[in-house]
Amino acid sequence: MRKYLTYWPIGCLLVAMLLFHGFTIQHQSFFVDEVDELGFAKGPVWDAVWMPDSMPPLFTLTLRLWRTLFSWDESGRWLSAIAGIVATGCTYGIFRKLTDHRCAILTAVLFAFCPLQLYYSQLTRGYSLMTLVAVLCIGCFLLAHANTKSKTRYWAGYIAFTVIGIYTHYYFAMIPISLAVAWLLMGKTHRIEMRYVVIGYLFVFFASLPVLAFLKVDFQYQHALREPRPLSLGAVVYTYFSYFSGYALGPSQFEIRTEPSGAVFRKAIPWLLFLSAVTAPLFILGTRALAKRRMLIPILCVTTVPLLLIGAVGALSGITYNVRFVVWFAFPISVWIGMGSMQLREERGRARWVFGVSYVLCLTLFFIANAQRVYDPRYQIEDTRSLVRYLQKSGVQDREVFVVSDYMVRPLQYYGPTVRWAELPIPGTQGIEIDDSSKLEKAIESMRFEEQGDFYVAYSRPFHGDPLGLMRRWLERDGVELEQSFAGIDLYRVDRSIARGID
Repeated sequence: MRKYLTYWPIGCLLVAMLLFHGFTIQHQSFFVDEVDELGFAKGPVWDAVWMPDSMPPLFTLTLRLWRTLFSWDESGRWLSAIAGIVATGCTYGIFRKLTDHRCAILTAVLFAFCPLQLYYSQLTRGYSLMTLVAVLCIGCFLLAHANTKSKTRYWAGYIAFTVIGIYTHYYFAMIPISLAVAWLLMGKTHRIEMRYVVIGYLFVFFASLPVLAFLKVDFQYQHALREPRPLSLGAVVYTYFSYFSGYALGPSQFEIRTEPSGAVFRKAIPWLLFLSAVTAPLFILGTRALAKRRMLIPILCVTTVPLLLIGAVGALSGITYNVRFVVWFAFPISVWIGMGSMQLREERGRARWVFGVSYVLCLTLFFIANAQRVYDPRYQIEDTRSLVRYLQKSGVQDREVFVVSDYMVRPLQYYGPTVRWAELPIPGTQGIEIDDSSKLEKAIESMRFEEQGDFYVAYSRPFHGDPLGLMRRWLERDGVELEQSFAGIDLYRVDRSIARGID
C-alpha cells in the first residue's frame, strides 16, 4: 500500500492538467492551421495523406481515427491535450528510473506547466504528438546508457520512437542526429554498443525513406508560402525564452512581427533579465547533477544541435524558421533545471533556499504566462469566432466582408459559412501582399460595386497581408469607421461612396 501512495503526487499533477484543459481548451477560436488540419482530416483519406502541409500525415491520420470515436471538431484539441498529459506521465516515469521520486516529480511539474508545451497541447496540430514521441525517444536513449540490464529493450524503443517521430514531423530527424553526436562525444566505443548504434540507425534510415515522398510536395508548398525568415541570433534567444513564456510574456507575436527590433528588445529585456536571475541557480545545479550522471552531453546536444541544423537547412532551402519546429525542447530544458534537486543533497546552507525560491519563481512565471495566453487579448489567437457572432447578431452577414490577410478567410468561413467573405487585394486569390500602391489600388478596385450601402473590412495579421501598412492608412481616412475590435482583428465599416481610389 505504501508503494502505491508514492504515486499520489503524479496522479494529482495529471488531474490538475486535465482540469486546466477542461476549463481553457475551448476558450479561444480555432487557429488558421487548425482549420486546415480539420479540413484534411474530414476529407478523403488519400487527400489527407497527400495534402500539402508542413509535416508528414501521421497526425492527420491519427486525427481521422480519433474522429471516428469523437466526431465533433473541438475534440481534436483533446487529442493534443491527452498527448501532453501522457508525455508528462512518461517524463515522471523515465526520471524515476534514472533518478528518484523527488527529482522525477519536480521535473514533471516543470514540463506539465511549461507554457510552450501547454500552448501546443491545445492546438489541433501534430506538435504535441511530436513532443510526446520526443520524450519517449530521448528518454529511451538516456535509459539505454544508464541501464546495462535492459539496454537492448531501451535501444529498441529508441529506434522505434525515432521512426515514429520522423513520420510525425520532418525536423524530428534532428533528434537522432543530435543524439548520435552525443554518443560520439561520450566516447561510447564498446563493440556491443557500436552494434546497437549501427544496426539501429540503418533501420531508421530505410524505415524513413517513404517520408521523402511526402517531403517533396510539402517542401514546394512551404517554400511558396511567403518570403523566408532565416534563423537569427534573436530567433535563437526567443526560442529558449519561449519555453518560459509560451508567446505570452513580453512582446506578443504580433509586436515581434510588426514593430522595429529595437522596440521589441526593449519590451523583452525586463523579462529576460528577471528570467536569467530566476533560472541561473536552477541551471547551475542542474548542470552539476547532469554531469555526475553522464547526462549533460545528451541534454546539451538535443538543446543546441537541432537549432544549428534547422538554421542551416533553412538557409539552404529558404524555409522560414519557427519555434514550433523545436517545441519538444520543453522536455530536455525541464530535465536540465529539474535535475538541480539531485545536486541539493551535496549542497549546504543557502543553496537549498536559493534553489527553492528560484523553482517557485519559475512556476510563478509559468502561471502568469499561461493566464495571459488564455485571457489577455494581446496574446490570444485571432478571435474569428466572436467576429462572426458580432456580424450575425448585427444582421449584416448578407454584405461583403473583405479580409486582410487573405488566408484568414479560412477560419472566418469555418465559423461563418453564410457570410460573404472576400480576400484582399484580389478576391478569390491568396498569397498576394499589399506592398505597393498598385496592389492597394487593386484592393480598392475590388471593393467597388454597383449596389449601394456600406461594406466591411476585417483587418488581421498585417505582417503577411499589409506589411507596409498601406491598407491600414487607407482605412484610417474619413468615411471609414472602426466598428469593433476583437483579439487580433479590427472590423472596419466603409462607406461605399469613398471607395474611389487613393487620395
